[in-house]
Amino acid sequence: TNFTNGIDPEFKLKLNNIRRKKYKEGNNYKIIYAGNLGEGQSIYELIESLNKDNQTIYKMTKANITFEIYGSGAQLKKIKEYIFNSAKDPMNNLKFAVKYKGLVKKENIHLIYQEANCLMIQLSDLKSLEYVIPSKTFEYASTNLPILYGTKGFTSSFISKIQGTIPFNQKDSKSFFNAIIKSKKIVIDSEKRNLFLKNFITKNIYKRYAKHIISN
Repeated sequence: TNFTNGIDPEFKLKLNNIRRKKYKEGNNYKIIYAGNLGEGQSIYELIESLNKDNQTIYKMTKANITFEIYGSGAQLKKIKEYIFNSAKDPMNNLKFAVKYKGLVKKENIHLIYQEANCLMIQLSDLKSLEYVIPSKTFEYASTNLPILYGTKGFTSSFISKIQGTIPFNQKDSKSFFNAIIKSKKIVIDSEKRNLFLKNFITKNIYKRYAKHIISN
């Protein structure tokens, strides 16, 4: 028997109030990743892919698309150094498109999501991570924002069931950019998301857990 992780109803209520901003072509379009920056997320490899793809990074800056990163982890030092070094090169567009914004407490994360046009999840392509559902999946789904996801296997199948999600190939700059463009036009249905999340409210999970223990 197994029981999934989920989301606290009070936290979900906070995130439910986040509504998608009206977007006009030419305005700044902000993609936000907030979470662990470890080897399991491979955010550094995605940044590296973007930096090596001059055409895509140029398209991002021309379209006023920024990728903002919050969090900490094993890759943080590499990420910060890479972004810092790119800023020294006046011809490098990475400094305009990718920004590291620091840490944020969980109780304040809704304030960060309020500034986003789109949210993203990525996991490394390790076989063991094809069965992992990041807890932020439920946070993201509680908002009214599109979600980009770079995952495989069962994880990818699970996230695809959430309305308003768009897949991209892990650590692939062009695929990431194309998913961003698609996210600009996607329509979010909050009712469908809430219906999906109903099974992942922590109090409901605890009830099923308690019922299972008592029955045995």
